[in-house]
Amino acid sequence: MLRWEALPGQVQVFITYPVMVALLFPFHVIVFNLAAFRSFFYALFWGIPATAIVYVATRAEAAKRQQAAHREPPPGDRTGAGRR
Repeated sequence: MLRWEALPGQVQVFITYPVMVALLFPFHVIVFNLAAFRSFFYALFWGIPATAIVYVATRAEAAKRQQAAHREPPPGDRTGAGRR
């Protein structure tokens, strides 16, 4: 996960978009029983917001992880048991 978060955003998008299209294509064919041609274009379209969701979620998780790493333990807690 850390290796994925370390990649530049453009690289994440260029990797995620084809994967999303490849996952959404059979989804549209099987679940919605659409023709392959139409399913391909739906996959291209819905791949854009799906890629954006993955990108935003990755950035949010990286920020949360970075913020947790910089957080100091409560006073008197030497074991780290008070951390989440």
